[in-house]
Amino acid sequence: MSVYDCTVTTQPGPAPDDAKAKTHHVKDKSGNTAGFVNALPSFGRWKDISLLRAGCIFFRYRLQGKLPVPDTSHAKIPTAPPSFLPQRAGHPSLRTTWIGHATVFVEFPSGFRALFDPVFEEKFGLMSPKRVALSACKPADLPALDAIFLSHNHPDHFSDASLKELIARFPRVYFFVGLETGRWLRELGVSAATEMEWWDDAYVLCLPSQHGTMRTPLDKDTALWASWGIKSGGKSVWFAGDTGYCTVLEGTDELGLGFDALPKNHHFKQIGEFRGPFDLGLIPIGAYHPRFMYSPVHASPLDAVEIF
Repeated sequence: MSVYDCTVTTQPGPAPDDAKAKTHHVKDKSGNTAGFVNALPSFGRWKDISLLRAGCIFFRYRLQGKLPVPDTSHAKIPTAPPSFLPQRAGHPSLRTTWIGHATVFVEFPSGFRALFDPVFEEKFGLMSPKRVALSACKPADLPALDAIFLSHNHPDHFSDASLKELIARFPRVYFFVGLETGRWLRELGVSAATEMEWWDDAYVLCLPSQHGTMRTPLDKDTALWASWGIKSGGKSVWFAGDTGYCTVLEGTDELGLGFDALPKNHHFKQIGEFRGPFDLGLIPIGAYHPRFMYSPVHASPLDAVEIF
């Protein structure tokens, strides 16, 4: 259960000088924020490509056989039943349980319990692929939960079905999300939520990442994606969510000719300089091949090492 309520106030925290320009904000004619963008050169040409054109590129590559679908029919990935602490107090270590995909449950020595990007079901949508490995547990198995952190609103990280289960089990749980993400939580009846800007502090840290948001084709990048830092009980965790690091051009191999000259995302170095160090970094690896298609938004094993 969740054992307390809270009120959260955000404020800008330590940040690099270039953060003040907020180049990741897209302004309308009145000067108001209308959306968000990956403004760094590390995102490559994709910053200027529309959703329609991106879809055309995807299907053209698929027809050309450049986007092979892996055969997972024989995949046998075992899962171990998780073991959670029976009580909040009395354990000096940081404990982390990888539940599956991007879902991670963290138990801090202070007693604080956090859940990141919870998705527990086998399929998150009618057209979605099935999980290769089932989640290690269900929401009902979690002993306590104080806060849920959402890195972005893609359905494989922001699942209505999973969130409804969690809200029913932990009605006082608090949510932390990027700017303009709260509207989808309000549709689920959630009012205990704080929207945060990159480099904001509110006992937790909202930090940059390189990805995007979209629930429907009409709301692409109208909400902010983010990574998250938590420091509690003398221990600290950084959760990267989904993120890219470097856009690899078609015809370029990682560590091959021309790779070193490609722009890398410097936000991660800045996170370490201004908000680190962290005891644990939860960094994603997945959906990264072929690199010319997926590298802008998904990290490869090499990217993950460089981000760390």
